[in-house]
Amino acid sequence: MQQVLYTRDAVRQTTKGGFHRVLRKNVSYNKYEDHIQRIEKELMKKHRLGYSALVKFLILKEGQQLFGMPFFNGNQLL
Repeated sequence: MQQVLYTRDAVRQTTKGGFHRVLRKNVSYNKYEDHIQRIEKELMKKHRLGYSALVKFLILKEGQQLFGMPFFNGNQLL
């Protein structure tokens, strides 16, 4: 499955007049992966997260399961 096409830095202006870089990644889907998008939407509803937050949440959750690294979601330890 082709996941990440490319990464790029987006420059955003901060409130103090400075700039900081934000890393962005894109995900592409082929015509046979509609089921993945349906699952994404269901997970977003279940966890009440947007797409970006869902991806980060699932990466942290998988990392915790694989590597035993605890992580926080707000004030809760997951």
